[in-house]
Amino acid sequence: MSTGNGIKQLAELRQRREKRALDLIIAQNERCRIAEQRVVVAAAAAAQQLAEAQMRERRLLDSLVGHIVGQAAVATMQLRIERFALETANLLADVSKAEAELESQRKAYAAAEANFHVHRKASEKLTLLVQQQDRLQLFRDLTLAEVEDEDRGAARAKQAG
Repeated sequence: MSTGNGIKQLAELRQRREKRALDLIIAQNERCRIAEQRVVVAAAAAAQQLAEAQMRERRLLDSLVGHIVGQAAVATMQLRIERFALETANLLADVSKAEAELESQRKAYAAAEANFHVHRKASEKLTLLVQQQDRLQLFRDLTLAEVEDEDRGAARAKQAG
């Protein structure tokens, strides 16, 4: 295998690696988009739950205003209010998990992007080297053809003269 062919094969390998790195960026970008959607959905669910919990709590408390209420009823209401708070806390925890996952996906995207740039730079350098070698080979071929033409012309002139 000639050096030129070896460099061309290496350049092709680098281009395939660059393509795989680009594919990884595209896939990671999709993972980020999905993670962003999860954050939006989780935040909306938490906001809705919070609004509903506040409304239920207000209704429960409003039903007590102006009435004599026993300890059992107060305890039941407290349990309901605590359940609303627990449901809201669970949904807020889901938001935090979704945000943490989004941050992780964004870091993975940044790493994939950096990896792509490394592969692209290497691929570009080798592609440039292959182009330079191709131009050099073309120059050599043209020079040899010119020399051969001169040799044939000299041989014809010698035969004629």
